Parts: sequence; C-alpha cells; structure tokens
Amino acid sequence: MHLNSPLAQTSFSILSALRDAFASMGRDIIDFTPKLAVSLIITFVGWVIGLVVARTLISFFARTGLDRLFHGSSLSNSFSSAGIKIPPGALLGKAAFWLILLFSLKAAADNAGLRDLSDIVAAVFRFLPKAIVAIIIVATGFFVADLLRRATIATLGKLGLDYAKTLGSLVFGFVLVIVLTVALAQLGIQAGLLIASVEILLGSLALAMALALGLGLRDAAGGLIAGVYAKDVFKPGTTVEIGGEPCIIQGIGPLTAKLLRSDGSFLVIPNTRLTLETIPAHPAVEEIQ
Repeated sequence: MHLNSPLAQTSFSILSALRDAFASMGRDIIDFTPKLAVSLIITFVGWVIGLVVARTLISFFARTGLDRLFHGSSLSNSFSSAGIKIPPGALLGKAAFWLILLFSLKAAADNAGLRDLSDIVAAVFRFLPKAIVAIIIVATGFFVADLLRRATIATLGKLGLDYAKTLGSLVFGFVLVIVLTVALAQLGIQAGLLIASVEILLGSLALAMALALGLGLRDAAGGLIAGVYAKDVFKPGTTVEIGGEPCIIQGIGPLTAKLLRSDGSFLVIPNTRLTLETIPAHPAVEEIQ
C-alpha cells in the first residue's frame, strides 16, 4: 500500500492520535501519582488523629466521672426513653473523629485537584452549623417535653385520674412536634405538611374532648368540681349525717367521698351529694381545738 494513499494516511493519523492520547494519559498519571500519594497520606494522618482525639475524649469523660454524672441526670433519662443510650464522651468522640476526617478529606481533595469532592466536603461544612443548631433544638425540646410529661402525669396522678399517662403522652407528643417543626425549619426543610397534619390532629382532639365533656364526661366533670369544694369544707374526721345516720369522713377523692359508718363498714357517696345537699356536720376534734 502506497504511503500517499488515503487509507495509509488515515491509518497513520489514527496511530498518531492514539500515541498522543496514551502519552498524555501517561504524563497525567505520572503527574497525579505523587499528588494521590500525598492525599492518601493526609487522609491517613487525619484518620489517625481523629481516632486519637476520639479515644482521648472518651477516656477523659470516663475518668473524670462526667459520663456517670450525665447518666444520673434527668436529661439522660429523657434520652434513654427515646432510645438514645450513648454516653456523652462517646458521642463527642465520634463527632470529633468525623469532623477531623472531613477536614482531612477536604485538604486531600484540594491537594489532588479533585474539585468536585472538595466542593461536596465544603457543602457539608456549610451545613454543619445548621445541623448542630437543629440537634441542640431537638435535644432541648425533648428534655422540656419529657419534663412536661412527667409534671402532667404527677399532677393528674395526685388527683387520682386514670388517664394521667395518656394526657402526659399527648402533651409530650404535642411539644415534640412543635420542636421538630422548628428544627426542620432551621435545616431549611419545608414542614408545611407536618404543620397541617398537627393542626388537623389537634382540631380532631379538641372536638373529641368537647363532645366527651359535653356528653359522656359531664357528670364526671361536675364530680371533679364538687370534690374541690368538698375538700375545703369537709376535713377528714368530720362527722356528717347521711340519711339520718352519722358517718365520719375518711377521705375525699376526685369523684367520691369515703365515709366510716357506726358499725365499722364504709359508705362511698358521690362528691356532688356533699355539695348539693344540706348535710348536718360536726367538725373533727383537731378542728375544734
């Protein structure tokens, strides 16, 4: 085949292009290899430093007793009820490890000229402050919600209400939903659907409670109010006449009063009977004194 023929010229052009391409690729590999080695060393050193810092923090919290101090706090109980049982030393250690590793990856990517990877790590760093603030909001809100739940259960439990735990859980859920909404807004996530769902849920609960109080719990609500007044008027040990029979008040609960009869048996009457009827009463001995 003649060297000046079109086919020969085409073949020579292809071979020349391949030779130039492989030569350029070889030069790029030779130039990139030292950068890759340095980047791997930077990443490895960052990984080692992260492990050392993490273990140091874990050991410090364990030796100083900060983990035990946190474990005995109400905040730890709140986190435990949510399934979060990691000690603060381990939590801070993991956070420090990943933060140092991200710094190392950013430096390694910049050294190797990997702009895409560097931009991703930089975006993570820009997002971290928002994430930290959101975590603080959720942790604080969870703690407050748990305190309100415990306070609700304790207060209603003293009144003898059987549904104290249910109302406490409702208060906890309501506060937690508000906190999550604020945290999502901090992260730049639209929470419109969550807010709409909460509004529908609260409206349904309010309607259900209104119907229950207006219909099924009307008598119970009257008994609760009567119990409050009866406790102020009739003290334990007061003698009252019920149906012409003298009885001694032993205690007044949220809905009923417990009376001791002359034969040693007990009589339980609704609180409304003490407040709505005219009942002769004799004060207890300590009240007279």
